[in-house]
Amino acid sequence: MKRWALVLITIGGLILSSCQKSPLDETALDQQVIEELITTELADWFDFTPVLNDTFLSDSGIVGLNSVLTDTFPFIRGWGRIITEVSRQVSAEIRNDTAYVSVSADISGFLRIGAPDTVIEKPFTDHAQRYAVFVRTGRRDDPRRGWSLARITGTEITAENATVSIDSIRVTGGDVDTVITDALAYWDRDQVLAFPPGTEVQVTLYVNDPEQILAYLHYRDRLRRHRRPRFFYNPETGQLEGIWRIPIRPGVHHVGFDILHWSTLYVDDAPYDAHAWVFPYRVVR
Repeated sequence: MKRWALVLITIGGLILSSCQKSPLDETALDQQVIEELITTELADWFDFTPVLNDTFLSDSGIVGLNSVLTDTFPFIRGWGRIITEVSRQVSAEIRNDTAYVSVSADISGFLRIGAPDTVIEKPFTDHAQRYAVFVRTGRRDDPRRGWSLARITGTEITAENATVSIDSIRVTGGDVDTVITDALAYWDRDQVLAFPPGTEVQVTLYVNDPEQILAYLHYRDRLRRHRRPRFFYNPETGQLEGIWRIPIRPGVHHVGFDILHWSTLYVDDAPYDAHAWVFPYRVVR
């Protein structure tokens, strides 16, 4: 009897061990590790919200001029996009040693607008989407379970009921001269946009209605301060054009190309109407 009891205990232990190493548990652990990598070690590649979370700047994009401009030129309004909540969802479809990852987010907050004699706040809810591919290049028993980032897309951010849209972006500076036609197209990790420190980059923004759209560039300068220069409409080309100055600090950064319908800022009761593409890029010496 004791012998049979010992056999049953041994079998039970083997079954339990098998359950603990089931494919389902392995997949769940891989998904957990990938999500942790996205929010910690790879945050510079994935966290785009700081580049869009504005300070309160004049529409010229020049810090400190808002009070002067609104008093002297009431048609120039200061504004800032204040993000109050980000609800992020990460999902991974794992096939053998490749993980296809979707990162989406619902972004809530308000647009603060400095109109003459008052401040207007327009609530917004934006939806953001990006994708990435991870490949297992190491051992399963290391802290990352062997996962490394292989490919990544930009992020497309769309307001509810948006009517404005970015069609494409031309970027020219350093060794780069390219037209981006899809924010969600994949880039190999080592092939994302890269510039030497301090490069002056020419940007042309192609949008669905350039005469009705205000366009802005969001990035952090060498002191990590938020910068938001405005694109200007060129009547000769019929497009929106601007300058992007690459910061000095090497590493991975994000840049945002952000458009608003003009009425969002200049018609007090008009709805928030916006669209943005945000991309990771590298500063390399």
